[in-house]
Amino acid sequence: MCSAEQLFFRRSPSPSPSAPVAWTAWSSDPRDLLDGIPDFDRETLWRACRGEDVFVYPSLRRLLPGQLVIMGSGLRRTETYERIAPLPVPRRTSLRRYAELAYELLLEETRPYATGGRVGLLLSDGVDSATVLTSLTDHGADVVAYHMGTNDPLAAESPRAREVVQELSVPLATVAPPAENESHFPAGRGFPCPSTTSGSVAWS
Repeated sequence: MCSAEQLFFRRSPSPSPSAPVAWTAWSSDPRDLLDGIPDFDRETLWRACRGEDVFVYPSLRRLLPGQLVIMGSGLRRTETYERIAPLPVPRRTSLRRYAELAYELLLEETRPYATGGRVGLLLSDGVDSATVLTSLTDHGADVVAYHMGTNDPLAAESPRAREVVQELSVPLATVAPPAENESHFPAGRGFPCPSTTSGSVAWS
């Protein structure tokens, strides 16, 4: 049930009235997300013991490769990315035109997420996440950028991430780096959803 090829997640209600935010906890190991021994279904366990591909954790959800989860107030659904077909272009297309075509396609793909409420996006210092963020802001989306920090100054990406959000006028939430005994991508961690009153999207 544990694999680097999939993520498990659980959405929990607000921990207290003073912090009215729903939390989403995720991990590649479902044991990190359990509060105790789950109320397993005996039939499901028996099918798992027979080697069938069944999911035995009733309170968790599974995110497989090629999937994204969309969450909002009272909303949670999982969707699968559509396969991308090669775009027919003339053989002598310039690199600039390739870039323009790619951005046009990106605008088309991000348009549905720009009108459903606040959007959360994981931002590094690279071109990919910055370009997705730019496309969302071009649509006028309400976006919050999340950036994971690091204790290694040679690997720090925060300065570039701050430059991007300042240029696009997008708020930035910096996630503290993990402790020394944790990996850079901890086994389990929870973060507040970008909004509790309107839709939000997270993808991995």
